[in-house]
Amino acid sequence: MGIVSAAGLGLAATRAHLLDGRETVHTTDPAEDRYFKIAADLALAETDYRANTFALTAALEALTQAGLSSLEGLRVGVCVGSTVGCTNFQEEWQRAVFDKKFPDGEPFAQYFHNNTAQLLARRLGCRGPVQMLSNACTSGADAIGVAANWLDADLCDAVICGGTEVILERIFYGFRSLMLVAPGPCQPFDVRRQGLNLGEGAGILILEKASSPRASRGEFLGYGCGSDAFHPTSPDPEARGLDRAVAQTGAVLNSVDFVSAHATGTPHNDLAEGGWIRNKTPQARVVATKGYTGHTLGAAGAIGSILTLLSLETGKLPASRGFHEIDPAIGVEPTRAIESGNFKSALCLALGFGGINSALHLGAAQ
Repeated sequence: MGIVSAAGLGLAATRAHLLDGRETVHTTDPAEDRYFKIAADLALAETDYRANTFALTAALEALTQAGLSSLEGLRVGVCVGSTVGCTNFQEEWQRAVFDKKFPDGEPFAQYFHNNTAQLLARRLGCRGPVQMLSNACTSGADAIGVAANWLDADLCDAVICGGTEVILERIFYGFRSLMLVAPGPCQPFDVRRQGLNLGEGAGILILEKASSPRASRGEFLGYGCGSDAFHPTSPDPEARGLDRAVAQTGAVLNSVDFVSAHATGTPHNDLAEGGWIRNKTPQARVVATKGYTGHTLGAAGAIGSILTLLSLETGKLPASRGFHEIDPAIGVEPTRAIESGNFKSALCLALGFGGINSALHLGAAQ
């Protein structure tokens, strides 16, 4: 696994921050507490696109963690999800177009090379299937699910998969125009929640067949995806799409130890998702991590899955930063402090605009 987010640059810093309770170097620009923009200059990609830089940084860490110094002799695929990352080209150029100034078209031509999955395949020498997904805020989770399908179909031996995302000015103002941005730090599931904080970063995993000779840090147990077909932005209050997505994972709900919730801190999302969690997995502990990372849109499911796997590996759940008081309409109390336990399996949920719902069922390494 490899991760770049406001919670820390890399797995070690992320674990120290979330699971060991240690303060780490602040890696974000906390402008008005409304978004989590990574300030560190990683400078690894062959283009100026931040989404590619985040993904490549996380992928290199994941390969190192997996002990894969060379991919020679392996059929390796690449599947990456992003919501707006691949539109990240020359914001100044776009402003000029909108102002009808007709700037030079070279930045637009460069846009067609801005495919994170293809960049990773070129840089790392991957010759298996390559796919870029854009499916709103479930993109990163969907990329992991597609990767598992490739392995099941014997299209490759391993897949570099996950999600990457950047904060763009027009996206921030788009969310603000929908009145979804909190005026301060987000408060997932809290009775006083007022909206989300946007975030950026990447989460990349190396997914292999169970027959791999390398040691596993966790197990992929199932994936599901379901549509609400309800509203362009609001979730189905009955969470029927989420229910269908989780059913496809094959998870036995009364045996799930904890749920890593999407939990953006917006009134409607938390109400629908929280109601599903309360009704379907009442025995499970609930974790909400966007108070550390912000809502990373297309990368959220991938970053969430890595945080879930870290909890399964260490036997620790992070505190749900921003949560203070139960909303009686939801009836869910996420973790208030770091908790320890013998966790065997978990659900990682991702919900997106358009009524898309995805779920990953993940397990501790055997």
